Amino acid sequence: MSKVIFLKPYLVEKIWGAQNLQQFYYDLGDKKIGEAWVISAIPNKSSLITSTPFRGITLSDFFQKHPEWFDHYESASYPLLAKILDCNDDLSVQVHPTKQYQSQFPTATEKNEAWFVLGAQKDSSIIYGHNAKNKDELINFVKNNAWDQLLCKVNAKPNDLFYVPSGTLHALGRGLVIYEIQQASDVTYRLFDYRRNREMNVQEALDNINVPFITPHFQSDGNTLVDSKEFSLARIQNRGAHHYRFPLARWIQATVIAGEGKLGWCKKIHKGDNFILKSNIKKFKLHGNVELLISYIKK
Repeated sequence: MSKVIFLKPYLVEKIWGAQNLQQFYYDLGDKKIGEAWVISAIPNKSSLITSTPFRGITLSDFFQKHPEWFDHYESASYPLLAKILDCNDDLSVQVHPTKQYQSQFPTATEKNEAWFVLGAQKDSSIIYGHNAKNKDELINFVKNNAWDQLLCKVNAKPNDLFYVPSGTLHALGRGLVIYEIQQASDVTYRLFDYRRNREMNVQEALDNINVPFITPHFQSDGNTLVDSKEFSLARIQNRGAHHYRFPLARWIQATVIAGEGKLGWCKKIHKGDNFILKSNIKKFKLHGNVELLISYIKK
């Protein structure tokens, strides 16, 4: 009986995308791919199962039809979304809906997320927070297009981790390749887009930005990069053969970010692979020089 499913990403073309995700062995064609939704069950943007006996089924459908794989998790939809992003240009400055905002507008699903930097240029940076002391000051900065005064810019380099809870003003900068884990929501509000001709959501953004900005704090320990109620994220740098245990995980999902090896004794894995282990699998063995990011929801 199968204990693991492998997934093909859903690829999203973006004006700021390029071809750098070929390094993960994804077939990009000639498109400017900005996002690979590597573990996704968002309707019409779902990852596709590539392994038998479930080959060809979307993760969205699989979650509905096989609750035993997910510890009978009580949710109308799959709760996590993992992406790899290729930022060939600056992304829009934006904010995600807060839990309080969702209580007023139920379709504005709360979204907390975290970024792990896979690659960066020497001068790469992100927007992480703002300098407004109160809501009136925030509105005045925005009305006067005083973006240099408002936005906090932070350098970003490989292996950096940034936790981005809902309500945090943020943007990824050019030259970055990012792994992103988040609550499964496709709702975001753009505040500033470098004068590109795309839809803006200024009022919605202002309604959700936390003021004043306080650098988010999060729990981490050892290989665990983020330990929160919404999701946990861990990094494995395997050399040789080792067992790994995640006893508190409802189920385990993984993305291979470097190297190659084996999962157990027979499943070959390499950079770019994405898989989900059945909920009753709390430990597994890796062989080879291979690096993974593991994400899950705790019991």
